[in-house]
Amino acid sequence: MLGHKTYVQGKLLSRLAQLGFIERRGGLIFEGPLLDVLLDYRLLADRIIYGTLSEVLAQSGHPPPSRDAFTPPEPENAEDDAEEND
Repeated sequence: MLGHKTYVQGKLLSRLAQLGFIERRGGLIFEGPLLDVLLDYRLLADRIIYGTLSEVLAQSGHPPPSRDAFTPPEPENAEDDAEEND
């Protein structure tokens, strides 16, 4: 639990805004310029996809992805190309 609403709105969000992680405009919270530095999207995506979302996909009859979305697929004939160059 983060704390009371007053504490979260007053202290935590104000501090995150001062540091540049979020921007507060018109009562809404927006992504700040430094939020990308704070979050590791690759780790976060893997935790979501292979965590709870994996269970939801399995229950609906869809298997989870075989690889993560950040790693490019390896060429199918990479070994053949290496042998031909020798």
